[in-house]
Amino acid sequence: MISLDIGRYDTKQKTSDERKYSGLQKVIEFSAVPVSFFTALTSLGYVSILSFYRLYAVEVNLTAVFSWFFIIYSICLVLTRPLAGKIQDNGGDRIVCVVGILAQSIGLFLIAVMPSNVTVVICAICAALGFGTLNSACTAIITRNAPGQRRSYALSTFFIFCDATIGFGPALFGCFVSSSNGYAPMYLISSAITLLALPICLYSLKK
Repeated sequence: MISLDIGRYDTKQKTSDERKYSGLQKVIEFSAVPVSFFTALTSLGYVSILSFYRLYAVEVNLTAVFSWFFIIYSICLVLTRPLAGKIQDNGGDRIVCVVGILAQSIGLFLIAVMPSNVTVVICAICAALGFGTLNSACTAIITRNAPGQRRSYALSTFFIFCDATIGFGPALFGCFVSSSNGYAPMYLISSAITLLALPICLYSLKK
């Protein structure tokens, strides 16, 4: 009987808490927006690779090494995520997020200005350190920082931002592709967009 009474109390308390929120607060957890926003910017950089790497590989005659891109990315991600988690626990959130943003921006810049077998491999590693690692690190950040009853909303906010950029990213970057300049300018722009996440990251994690 006691456990049933506690269950009823928790349900009533949860219902009471939910009634405090209205409008966008029923969908968005505003405390999660800054972290979600800078992660979404890094996801745009990742989308530029995901959507156009085959076409770019043909353009720069690097189809062989680009066919290994996501294999290298996956191996690097499996190896670095546990390490990044330990660094995040011991050294704080900022070091993991700043390194991830800078790494991805550098990787995209390299394949734009000097595409080669080496830079493609570097870009794959940098992408794993970038959005691949940030995705899990930032999920942990917003889950930890959100109030207990708002954690599900925080996660929803995070994935709304990331899924939105993954959805419209290809259309956005397609505007920067031309027959005269090819795909390189697009990767330069995606590198710059990734770098824009840095000041937002520093602001979001200043505490």
